[in-house]
Amino acid sequence: MSITNKQLHTLYVSNLNDQVNQSTLKQNLYILFITYGDIIEINMDKKKLRGQAFIAFNNVDSANLAKRSLNGTEFFGKSLKIEVSNQENKKIEELQKSITIN
Repeated sequence: MSITNKQLHTLYVSNLNDQVNQSTLKQNLYILFITYGDIIEINMDKKKLRGQAFIAFNNVDSANLAKRSLNGTEFFGKSLKIEVSNQENKKIEELQKSITIN
């Protein structure tokens, strides 16, 4: 049996303060979200994702808990807007292809 989409989950986070250095934002997002579960990747493409990030968790329960707990939380002076992403994370796709459970 291989890992399915239901076991992996990505959140779309918007309304990030784009006046704060991207490295600082990414580090602090990690610190904030790791409390809710293991993070596979935080994607913040400065040119395409200004004020936005995709945070991939290793399981749906962690992602849902983070969303419920942090949506609307003030982060560098702005309220986080967190939604379930409709974009598949590339690392998740790689894991789905390579990990099998016997």
